[in-house]
Amino acid sequence: MTSPEATCPAWLTPVANALEREGNLGRFLVMFEIYRPDLVRAMAHGLGLRYVDFRADYMMPLGRDAGRLPLSRIEELIAEAEGEGPHRQGLVLHNVEALLATREKEERHRWMTEFTASPAKVPVIVPLSVFATEAPASDSRVVAIDETSIPSEKLLFRLAGQ
Repeated sequence: MTSPEATCPAWLTPVANALEREGNLGRFLVMFEIYRPDLVRAMAHGLGLRYVDFRADYMMPLGRDAGRLPLSRIEELIAEAEGEGPHRQGLVLHNVEALLATREKEERHRWMTEFTASPAKVPVIVPLSVFATEAPASDSRVVAIDETSIPSEKLLFRLAGQ
């Protein structure tokens, strides 16, 4: 078996190592210092996980009522991913922070703590940038991405973000 260092870009190695350490099962928070949707998509692809844009797929269709979406909707998605059969696949749940932003700090922290402590039959990753400082500090399922190891953002992405 090859090591994660041999198959992953340097910036993704800490995440691959954490997954390997946990037997490729469990729930993980991955901390980015800046919002980089391109890297979140690359992370899903590089780890062989299904990419889900939570905000676009589950919040935007609700319009003004999106903030009323319960946090339990995240659990429902995880349960679907854990289902038996050929469609069982781990997840990268991008933009969960949009829903977390509708909650108070204490509720966000409680959710993050419960999220990483809960078992999962597949790997589930929630990337954070806005609320990264609120994640549980001493948890092996909280992985920080070193900003110095990430590739620079492509000009096209920078222009699209303006």
